Amino acid sequence: PKIYMACGTEDGLMAPNQVFRDKLTQLGYDLTWQEGPGGHDWQFWDTYILKAMDWLPLGGPVQGISSGHVSE
Repeated sequence: PKIYMACGTEDGLMAPNQVFRDKLTQLGYDLTWQEGPGGHDWQFWDTYILKAMDWLPLGGPVQGISSGHVSE
């Protein structure tokens, strides 16, 4: 699956997220990683949820991109 990850540079979870990012990359996952100023808070999430929405294939129907967890 394609994976999007974002983490604030002041987030206390930055180091474990970087380890997880590196492991996913090593395993060959199609990963988009973004980081920017901010912590583990709504101010960071409000900014990066917009980036995540832009990353999603929402421009129309895209066959084959599904988590399988949502039924129509």
